[in-house]
Amino acid sequence: MRNSLAKADLHLHSKASNLPGGWFSKLIGCPESFAEPMEIYKRLKERGMTYITITDHNTIDGVLEIAHLSEVFISCEYTVEFPEEKAKVHVLAYGIDERIHEDLMKMRENVYEFVAYLKAKNIAHSLAHPPYPV
Repeated sequence: MRNSLAKADLHLHSKASNLPGGWFSKLIGCPESFAEPMEIYKRLKERGMTYITITDHNTIDGVLEIAHLSEVFISCEYTVEFPEEKAKVHVLAYGIDERIHEDLMKMRENVYEFVAYLKAKNIAHSLAHPPYPV
């Protein structure tokens, strides 16, 4: 019997996430990822993923390199701010397009507007690493 479950890694970065990610990588000036988008695609297919996406920080440049492939959908990890506290969180948005990405980039200073937009457009989204301070 064949397994019919769809599989995808929904939080993965490529070389397009070129800023240091955590405190240690900031300390030593190391980018979050050096991975080429096509190499990510190949490795995920080898591991049995049925759908592929890349969620780089505040950019869709990495996933656009492979977006022409049928199993790929565009996603992004956005740094979004609570306006009253200037606290930041990372929100993952899945299955977007370039126009939606442009809209979301303009709304990053207000998490409430950002999430309202995602809900209004029926865009799947999640909070990345909630206990981790951005």
